[in-house]
Parts: sequence; C-alpha cells; structure tokens
Amino acid sequence: MVSEKFNEWIEECNLIRIKHWLRDGLTIEQITKDKIGINKTTFYRWLAKSQELKKAVEEGKMPANEIVENAVFKHAVVFFVVEEKIEPDGSVTKYRKFIKGNVGAMVLWLKNRNRERWKDKWDIELNYDTPLVIIDEA
Repeated sequence: MVSEKFNEWIEECNLIRIKHWLRDGLTIEQITKDKIGINKTTFYRWLAKSQELKKAVEEGKMPANEIVENAVFKHAVVFFVVEEKIEPDGSVTKYRKFIKGNVGAMVLWLKNRNRERWKDKWDIELNYDTPLVIIDEA
C-alpha cells in the first residue's frame, strides 16, 4: 500500500500538485496530512528516495520563500511611500509618507542572513591553562 501511494505521488501530475501547494504557502505537514493522507515522517522518507520529489519540493518552496523574504526585508528597512489625499475641493495632493523599519523584521533578517554575527547563542572556548588572577580592591 505504501509503495503504491509512493509511486502514485511521484508521478509528474502529482509532483506538479505538490509544487503548487507549496507555492500557495501550505506547509509539508499540511500537505502530508490534509492532501496526501500520510505521516510527514513517511513523506521525508519519500524525499530521501526520490530526486524528482525532492526537486518538486525545492522548486515549490522557492517562490513562497522569496515573497516572504522580500516582505521581511521591506519591513526591516526604513522607506518612503507616495500617497494621495483627496482634498475637500476634489483636488488630489500627493505626499511622501515615512515608514519606520520593524525591529522584529530587522532581527529576523539579520539572524538568518548573517548568522555568525547575529546568533543568540555564542560558543566561547575557555582556556583553563591560564591562571586565574583575583584582584582584591578592598
């Protein structure tokens, strides 16, 4: 049964469906549970067995990731937008509106784009060969 389902889902038409679901923003968990009807662990085993499935997943995730990445970047930086205001006399006034950067988006961007510099956890190596000197300033 499992291999029948595997063979069914690595057919080109179903790979296209998986790709589209990922582009629409569905998660692997949603696809496996709600669309295919398997455990996500089984799906990850399928990924290890099928290069075509792996390629479909990578291609499907790419556009959604790029859209989110662009949105995070846009909210992380300071920018201006041009807006229009309709005056009581019916005339249209254009003005520039200042949009502040979102600190959460900034942190997310930095932690993912420059992990070594912005990571939360630092690994510090201590050298126990150097004697510890205690200075009493009393």
